[in-house]
Amino acid sequence: NRESEDYLINRLHSEKMKHPLYHVIKGLQELKSKKAVGALSKLLSHNDPIVRVEAAEAIERVEKRSDKQLQAIKKSSLKELIELSDSDNDTLRHHAVIAMISIGDKRAVPYLIKSLDDKLTDVRFYATLGLGVLGDKETIKKLVELKKKQPKLSENIAKVISAIQLKPKKSLD
Repeated sequence: NRESEDYLINRLHSEKMKHPLYHVIKGLQELKSKKAVGALSKLLSHNDPIVRVEAAEAIERVEKRSDKQLQAIKKSSLKELIELSDSDNDTLRHHAVIAMISIGDKRAVPYLIKSLDDKLTDVRFYATLGLGVLGDKETIKKLVELKKKQPKLSENIAKVISAIQLKPKKSLD
């Protein structure tokens, strides 16, 4: 609805705290707000790599396109996201793992594996899902270990292992 769209765009301009900003970006993405693309574009040079990746992802989904510039912004943020995935701040770790997954770069796999031992269930959950997308044969071993240690995630882990095993052999190597 238009009021929600206007409200979120205003929040996008005025929000100083990073965590609510992530949710504002996601809200605009869910609304598929073409009107917000200009404001989201300004966030592509934000100092927070999570904000940059979330904004690029939102633009891609709203405009149903992926271009080289947006992919480059996302990939160039990977190193910073890897550092944030080891932060003491639970929120930063959570959002960093999600952003690494949306980048889709296999260089994130070792850090997603490391995140399987995170104290926060959400981080472990998203790391598991990310490994289902980006993982390979080596990843399966780590997931089997995690399944034994994390019974709450065992059903999701089993699905992720199956997804990895079902990938064409070429993508597993």
